[in-house]
Amino acid sequence: MRICVINPNSSTSVTNHLRETLNKIRRQDCELTVICPEHGPVSIESAYDETLAAYHIMDLVKKANEDGFDAIIIACFSDPGLDAAKEISKIPVIGIEESTLHVAAMLGHKFSIMTGMKRRVPTREWHTAFRGLSQSYAASPVLGMSVLEMDADPEKGKPA
Repeated sequence: MRICVINPNSSTSVTNHLRETLNKIRRQDCELTVICPEHGPVSIESAYDETLAAYHIMDLVKKANEDGFDAIIIACFSDPGLDAAKEISKIPVIGIEESTLHVAAMLGHKFSIMTGMKRRVPTREWHTAFRGLSQSYAASPVLGMSVLEMDADPEKGKPA
């Protein structure tokens, strides 16, 4: 199976860390190609960033289809461009937020969503409601760190 993993931000550092992490856990019979757009926000910290990122990943989604991948994963917890990507793709497109929320709701009575910035809490609440999972959503504890800060110092974002 060939999977194209799209990091929707344009940070090569975040993309490289994502590639390293996924290669440690991937099945041997699964080929992962981890990419990011050349242009667009270097991190996704707002609805504005999500919109820019969504625009810049559409060509990557089209190319993954043309290159014969079996599936696409959008590897950002706000799933920028997920619905549009599903519309233009002939192969499955999975967003890590959408899939994680549904799995969390199946596995437990309530779940929480860690988020980097306080201003993103309403987005987490809205995305949960949009997917019909408000009754399972408990809270969004805030780390107080941007995506780039978490990438630079992953230990800082871990619970004590």
